[in-house]
Amino acid sequence: MSLEKKIVLIAGRKSIAMISIVKMLLNEKATIIVVAKSASDLDFINEIKAANDEANLVTILVDYPDYYKAVEIVDEITESFGRIDACIFYFESPAIEVHLLDTDITDWEKMVELNISAYYVAVRSVFEAMKVNRQGLFVSIHERLTDCAHHSSKLAQLSKSIHKEMAGMFFDELENFGIRFYHLLVEKEDDAESAGPFVRQLFETGIPAKSDLFLHIPQRK
Repeated sequence: MSLEKKIVLIAGRKSIAMISIVKMLLNEKATIIVVAKSASDLDFINEIKAANDEANLVTILVDYPDYYKAVEIVDEITESFGRIDACIFYFESPAIEVHLLDTDITDWEKMVELNISAYYVAVRSVFEAMKVNRQGLFVSIHERLTDCAHHSSKLAQLSKSIHKEMAGMFFDELENFGIRFYHLLVEKEDDAESAGPFVRQLFETGIPAKSDLFLHIPQRK
């Protein structure tokens, strides 16, 4: 399957896995729309784009998790480029290394807004566009690198658990519309650099079994 002219929405901040995926999509000549909350989050995208002048890559600043604004942007994307074929997102987990009951309330609220609500809004807003065509691909990515502060963060652990529960619910509901959903976990830096080729393979597969919802990069059974 050629990814040329495929419309892929990328959401999230810089990560090793996301860089690998964007590079893969550029090489495949897909049309990439990257949304982020700040211009600084898009710096690495612009650097990658500079290395590939022919790339069809668009960057958009968006104030998510505002659902209605997210829907407006998704509508604008579909009007300008056509249907969204895939949505790949990465939400950085908080790296607050204190006990849960010692967590500052502002850090708690930030985690809920930027990790839980944003995750839901990203899937919900794009789903509304995908379900019309009854096809599409969602890929959520979590890097859990052992040398990272997020590894011992109670908020990060909680965020990861909630995302995993939501992913199972999304899978069940999206399956009825012919939309595929994968939740990928990366635990080593070398594995993260293989995320692009790994995600490329997912474009070739059909509707996965529930047992294939949660996958490691590289895949382990």
